[in-house]
Amino acid sequence: MSHLGGQNISYPSIFEQGTATHVVTAILYGAQAFFVFDREVSSSKDVQEIEGNLQAQIKKAISISGNADLKMKSEEKSTLPKMMGDDGEKAVPIKVWLYPLTKMDSKAAKMVREISLALIFDAQKVLEELSEIDMRCSDLGKNSIANTFPEIKKKIQHFKDLCKQHKQTFQKELAGILPSIRGGGKEEGALADILRAVNESPFNSRNLQDFLKMKEREVDFVQSYCANLSEIEVIPSESKLNQIVLDRQNEFVLCFTFTSLHEEEPFLANLQHYLHKEGLEEKANSKCQAWFECKQISQRARKAARSISDFSRLNKSHGKLRFVVASVPDKDNPGASVYLYEDGDLVSCSFDLPSKPLPLLVTGIRHDSVQLTFQPAEYGRENITSYQVEYRAEGEENWKTVNTESSQETFLLRGLSPNRQYQFQYAARCKPGLSETRNATQSVKTLPTGPPGKPRKVSVGSSVISVSWGSPSAIGVDVVIKEYKVEYRVGNENSEGNGEWNERRTGRKIEFFQINGLSPQSLYRLRVSAVCADGAQSVPSEEVEVSTSQDEEEKDRLVEKYLPKSRLVVRGPPSIYVLPLKVTSDDSTSCLKYLLGEENSRVPNKVIMVMGATGSGKTTLINGMVNYILGVQWEDEFRFTLIHEETHRSQAESVKVYVLHYQEGFQIPSSLTIIDTPGFDDTEVIEHNLLSKKEIRDFLSILSDIDHLDAICLVLQASLSCLTHAQRYMFESLLPSLGKDMKDHIQVLVTFADGQTPPALEAIGAAHVPCAKDASGTPIHFTFNNSALFANNTVKSGGSCNFAEMFWKMGCMSMKVFFDSLYTLHPSSMIFLKKVLQELKRMEAVWRTLDERKGKRERAMGIVSRK
Repeated sequence: MSHLGGQNISYPSIFEQGTATHVVTAILYGAQAFFVFDREVSSSKDVQEIEGNLQAQIKKAISISGNADLKMKSEEKSTLPKMMGDDGEKAVPIKVWLYPLTKMDSKAAKMVREISLALIFDAQKVLEELSEIDMRCSDLGKNSIANTFPEIKKKIQHFKDLCKQHKQTFQKELAGILPSIRGGGKEEGALADILRAVNESPFNSRNLQDFLKMKEREVDFVQSYCANLSEIEVIPSESKLNQIVLDRQNEFVLCFTFTSLHEEEPFLANLQHYLHKEGLEEKANSKCQAWFECKQISQRARKAARSISDFSRLNKSHGKLRFVVASVPDKDNPGASVYLYEDGDLVSCSFDLPSKPLPLLVTGIRHDSVQLTFQPAEYGRENITSYQVEYRAEGEENWKTVNTESSQETFLLRGLSPNRQYQFQYAARCKPGLSETRNATQSVKTLPTGPPGKPRKVSVGSSVISVSWGSPSAIGVDVVIKEYKVEYRVGNENSEGNGEWNERRTGRKIEFFQINGLSPQSLYRLRVSAVCADGAQSVPSEEVEVSTSQDEEEKDRLVEKYLPKSRLVVRGPPSIYVLPLKVTSDDSTSCLKYLLGEENSRVPNKVIMVMGATGSGKTTLINGMVNYILGVQWEDEFRFTLIHEETHRSQAESVKVYVLHYQEGFQIPSSLTIIDTPGFDDTEVIEHNLLSKKEIRDFLSILSDIDHLDAICLVLQASLSCLTHAQRYMFESLLPSLGKDMKDHIQVLVTFADGQTPPALEAIGAAHVPCAKDASGTPIHFTFNNSALFANNTVKSGGSCNFAEMFWKMGCMSMKVFFDSLYTLHPSSMIFLKKVLQELKRMEAVWRTLDERKGKRERAMGIVSRK
């Protein structure tokens, strides 16, 4: 008891100041033991799942039932105290004994009043919330994202330190105010003022919770992007990033960069100012929106992340390209951005990688190329430097690749094959690599042929233009050109309002055409397209400009050119002139060839063979063709003739060939070759007809400079009711030997026609003569009446001249119909026909030799039998 005396009190002033009510008389030191089940798990693991696994493990432990004595060994008894240290330095206070000071001195402070529980609970709540904030900060600081990006961890730690400093300040205030209130020195209002000040300060619970939640959302935001970019390396520091950028092995470095993790936090500045009792100028800005909560920034960051993720997947095999994720402060590009480094230098702080382009458009198709139109996506469009186009033909597995030379959005892909199906796909290219490929389009078929050659002017009149052109240089496999489409319109290339193209068809594959019905002295533009059997067309040829002539220019007619050069044989009216023909002979045959004019290789050459009996009008018909072609008119005082027979006999003694070379002024758009065969008749001996047939076959089999035959013309009088023996013999023996392919080329020309159905057609049908027929089975025929060819045209009106003029016009119309039809026939090659005729000639020679040997043998046997 002597120790409790007043003389042993070291600090007697406390009795007068009233700063304490009790004194500590004893302290129990010790330790408490806890079982800690430590297990490292990822932050994505569900807490409830982890707790469930722990409970299951505890329940699996062996349980002891029944009575048992548990005796602790001496080793265990001595081990536990050692865990508190040799001198107990690891022990902590477990229990404290207090003794009231009033029992020592009545002047000491004593418990005057109790503090209301509400205030105590409020103060305790503040401390508990600060403790919770501290724990959450510790947990958040251990997050992998915080460890990866030090700037995040630094802010969390700073916030934690400020909260700890505030907690210490608050505890100090409580330590000073609580004894005063209990001792009666101060009222409870003082504690309420302290709590109110805390709630009104930046350290109020809502502000702290909101800031911590915001940092947690920021960590989650960054973590989600890192998870989506898991295949890309994350760089924790700028120094490491610089090492990668400066590495010479990396030509390009693409960095998905978080640019706002270093941003200053106004709220932390406010907390610090409050602790230092400074003004809160930035308080108004402490509630500003977080960078990752801005919709525009978030959308931009998502696009950047998606683009670099796709880009890295497509271009990761590029040895000179490196992909990384890093954090670099950049106020100009808040949130996240893609940085492009090239050869160690920063090229762009906001590089939008090209996205997958829109579907490819095919805007033009030719036989060997297609016009492609690219449709790049808007995102990354400005960084496109070129395009990569891939294509393959139908049936092929591998793609062929072509790279464009610029970012131009149209491209002509060349080197394709005609009449083939192709697929196309493409990707946009920027400096580092390629975007995602737009999948293949539907198949596109190239045109079957190339364009025909540029048309060339052959002849021009006041209302007619003749042009020729070359065949397409490229024709697809199994493609057959059926005909050509000739288009024309008035005006030159620079004329406005040219109007629509007028169209004509050639009717078959012929590289020549004559356009009639044009306006005099007018400029026309012409072009030609190939039309195939399936209806597909080529692109038009190059255009050519041709002007028609004036009407006055046509006064110099073609007949005026030949009239002075021709030989007068019959004085008229009308006078008859023999044209100035150039005579040549074929080395391979004995026939003569008569040429009119100079050869014109720009126009086609029509070849017809004319066959007829004596008196059929064959010679007059040929002369009528010549006068029609040269443009002789009824009013002219002259007529021309190719053949002038002094003895009025039309029978040719041998095969003759007349070649009328095309000249400007011809009424037909081509040259014309007429093969005039010897006539035949029943009045001649059979040997003559045999000779005629042999001569024709020999001529056709060895002819060298004629490679095709357009028509075989059988000339018959209209009144012929049945074929003569000579006609039957010639038609039945000669025509079948020419082959089945020539059947559609055999035309019937009926002379002396009077407008009625010619009986000669029934004679042809009854004799089963092979020839072209219409749908009803009637032989295709053309009727002529050449009685007016050399008729007197000076008879006054009302006389027989009117009938002659009428027959003249009918004859001109018949000629036009015949020649128009002639141009619809496809030429028949003479190569196969020559081989057939040569084989027949050889077989006949063999049979003739056998017959001669047989005759000799029979004669020898007869002599032997007589002996």
